[in-house]
Amino acid sequence: MEFPFDEAYLRVIRGKAGQVTEVTPEVTPEVTPEVSNEVSNEVSNEVDRLLKTLRGDMSRAELMSALELRSELNFRRRYQQTAVALGLIEMTLPDKPNSRLQKYRLTAAGRARLQKITGTG
Repeated sequence: MEFPFDEAYLRVIRGKAGQVTEVTPEVTPEVTPEVSNEVSNEVSNEVDRLLKTLRGDMSRAELMSALELRSELNFRRRYQQTAVALGLIEMTLPDKPNSRLQKYRLTAAGRARLQKITGTG
């Protein structure tokens, strides 16, 4: 079985010592709906769960405890970073992302999403 490859399929930008720093794949339309729905639902479920849990300003430890999560890596990747990237939550100290005093709160978009998923407002 041969796999056709061309520049339109995959764009790789190389950094120092040939390390890959960005990969942008293009997916065929036949695969996109199934895969994107699966991924969207999975992301939505976790982010929605985070939004439902977040009350006022909460630290990472408070959120992990409320969500009953033990893995900090899992929390960061699947919940916190995704919600921040989607603009649903924000850091209270954006200039100091590694501060021990860092907390997170809902944005206007996060409050709108929360109203949508809970059916309030």
